[in-house]
Amino acid sequence: MNRNIAKNLLIVVVVFFFGMALSYYIWGIKGKTSNSKSEKLVIKFGNSGLTKADIKSYLDFGSRKSGFTRGIIKRKLDELVTIEVLAKEAQRQSIDKSPKIKRTIHQVLMQSVLSKETKKKLELHPITEKEINQYYQQNINLFHRGHQIRVADIFIANQKEASPKETAKKHRFALQVIKETRSVEGKRFGYGSLVRKYSEKHPLFSLGNTGYFDKNGTPVGISTHFSKEAFKLTKIGQINKELIKTDKGWHIVMLVGRRPPVHRRYETVKRQIKQKLLTVRQQEIKESYIVKLKEDSNILYDSDLIDELLIGIKQSSNSPKQGPPPIPNSND
Repeated sequence: MNRNIAKNLLIVVVVFFFGMALSYYIWGIKGKTSNSKSEKLVIKFGNSGLTKADIKSYLDFGSRKSGFTRGIIKRKLDELVTIEVLAKEAQRQSIDKSPKIKRTIHQVLMQSVLSKETKKKLELHPITEKEINQYYQQNINLFHRGHQIRVADIFIANQKEASPKETAKKHRFALQVIKETRSVEGKRFGYGSLVRKYSEKHPLFSLGNTGYFDKNGTPVGISTHFSKEAFKLTKIGQINKELIKTDKGWHIVMLVGRRPPVHRRYETVKRQIKQKLLTVRQQEIKESYIVKLKEDSNILYDSDLIDELLIGIKQSSNSPKQGPPPIPNSND
């Protein structure tokens, strides 16, 4: 095998296994061979090896009370030995000093220290029953709602301060557009292109897409007149026959989705809410911890750093790229 290919393969394997080693090192496990005279090496390779404490920590007997068999233990021991042997070989080849490997190690360290800090803070401030119930009550529309529909909307805006002449012109235009929509009614494609061609952006929803709303227009916030007219559509692909006039302009809508009513009791969604709140709190803890570490680190940037980097990038992109070497002529 080519030496470069072999070295690159070793780097990939070492990165993977060295990451595993670092993961259990951060949580208070040595993660490296022990040469302590006070501890007996129960697995030896060369002039180093592993102690019984190393192995027990790796197997994590504390969290796993059962499920270990002779075969599983043998496989785990082989994994641990593989980590140590490859790590030693990486050090012998000075691969551990490579910037790429150092960055990978730092990423593993970063994730580990963040996980440790998050776990510690969550033990001090767990998600409480009160917080879960409060979220449920504040977001009751997510768990109890009536029948909802979604429509594709061609919105022709008309300003309140528009003159009668401008309003009449916009109205005639809206009538021309609704006439054109008749050719695509009931078809899967076509209406979307008309939305992109004619619709303006409504302040309450994205271009052409209202999102789901009920007969009262919630949670989108559209008027009850708009929602009442939209609910008259009964089939997917159906388009309203007459323009829907609101205080912001005219609407031409196609029914594109329906959702049945939902009624979910607190007890059935409590675990789901807790997980959502937990995810948010974990992110908050991590962000707060990072901010504090940065503040305590007295970080200073060279004032010319960004400009110098941009110049280097520009010079690199302008330099001619070297292609593959030419194929030798068979006659040479």
